[in-house]
Amino acid sequence: MRKGIAVLLSLCIMVCFLPTVPAYAVDAHSNIVDSIVGVYEDRLSWEESVPKLDWKANEATMGLLKIIAHDLDKDGSNWDRIEAADDSYESRLTWEDSVPKLDWKANEASMKILEIIAQELDVNGYYTENIQNFRDTYDSRASWEESVPKLNWKANEASSGMMIIIAYLLDDYDLYSEEIKTIMDPYTSRLEWEDSVPKLNWKLNECRLKLMMLISLLLDKDSNYSDQIFAADDSYLSRLEWETSVPKLNWKADEAIMNLAKYGALVSDSYFAEPEEDPGVEPENDPGSETDYDDPVDDEEEDEVIDISDAEITGLKDQTYSGKKLKPSFDVELDGEILVEDFDYKVVYKNNKNVGVATITLEGIDAFTGTLKAKFNILPKKATLKTVKGLKKSIKVTWGKVNTKMSKKRITGYQIQLATNSKFTKNKKSINVKGYAKTSKTIKSLKKGKKYYVRIRTYMKINGKTYYSKWSKVKNTKTK
Repeated sequence: MRKGIAVLLSLCIMVCFLPTVPAYAVDAHSNIVDSIVGVYEDRLSWEESVPKLDWKANEATMGLLKIIAHDLDKDGSNWDRIEAADDSYESRLTWEDSVPKLDWKANEASMKILEIIAQELDVNGYYTENIQNFRDTYDSRASWEESVPKLNWKANEASSGMMIIIAYLLDDYDLYSEEIKTIMDPYTSRLEWEDSVPKLNWKLNECRLKLMMLISLLLDKDSNYSDQIFAADDSYLSRLEWETSVPKLNWKADEAIMNLAKYGALVSDSYFAEPEEDPGVEPENDPGSETDYDDPVDDEEEDEVIDISDAEITGLKDQTYSGKKLKPSFDVELDGEILVEDFDYKVVYKNNKNVGVATITLEGIDAFTGTLKAKFNILPKKATLKTVKGLKKSIKVTWGKVNTKMSKKRITGYQIQLATNSKFTKNKKSINVKGYAKTSKTIKSLKKGKKYYVRIRTYMKINGKTYYSKWSKVKNTKTK
């Protein structure tokens, strides 16, 4: 699965064109890596603009990933693709003055390089479709999206998908398989309710930081830089304890990713190098000797075929309508062991876009046979509770209209719930407001001078069944 080191005649990594490094230079990688990171560190000594520092950190990461990609590309078959990814950024650099756009293009170039690394590692083609889906999703968004922050975020989202695949492919002994499987959970859970693109990008970069740490640890097979790798992660975590500025946290996460990529680039040449054969060692299976190897056919045992229907699906949760086909995360467990998608089974989804019931079918592959099915609900989008105002023995509730068409129709209406305690267990009352266009409701006949807690959710009736969204945030007020 591993590819060996390409003997590079020249390597032009940085935005400022570095001099050609001869293939015979023993410290070629060290010098280039130091030059890449040095440009950022020099800037750090005087630059006060956080967006500019963030951009330069991402620019350095792009150069470091390029080193890893060239090391993996032993036969040079991907040389042009790697250089093209870098050139697309460097050409933009000659005329673009917008820092946000340069930052986006640097991250876009990194995504393309990570795609090449993932494809090169995936020699058996297990992840071909996944890699293509990550790239297609980004390219599709880029074809119409005009918001640079959103494009930057989506480029990083595609990169994280590529990084997950790279981590899986490098983790030969499943040292980090469980960690890789859940590493994106903080981001995906935030994605369900967070509307702020800068905050989503920051949380995404936190996950990418963890992925880059695992990738660097896996590349550093002799643990030459393990202390430094963990220190790079710790430097971000220590900042996280007191920093409240999202742009600064995002920058420090990107800075940590750069430092982690640095150690990956320092060891990638040795990791992907093919072991040299010792010409003096002869095989000891002389056909005429008594130590002939046994005929493998004689000792071959028939592989046991396991029915995957005996497994259990855990962690599968209901999802919120997004307009896209939803593929939630879950675990498949059999006899205490976690099965792995695309190795032990493949997943087929049905009705996984619109509000209603979606079906997952697992089909056993390799040592597994049979099928296993599970279902999850796709819920309508939730409403935003705007105000609750206490009036005379009544409360006026206002909310944001949800007018998105889901399942080719809009929501049926809203359900308001109020109670006299925050857990909604005392004097609970529910009121349905029919019609998606409604945005307010006055609830009467309440107790005078009483404090009420209020929340709201949407609902849709489909084929005789009612689907409720997740609850909004809770607000409270006191009646007069």
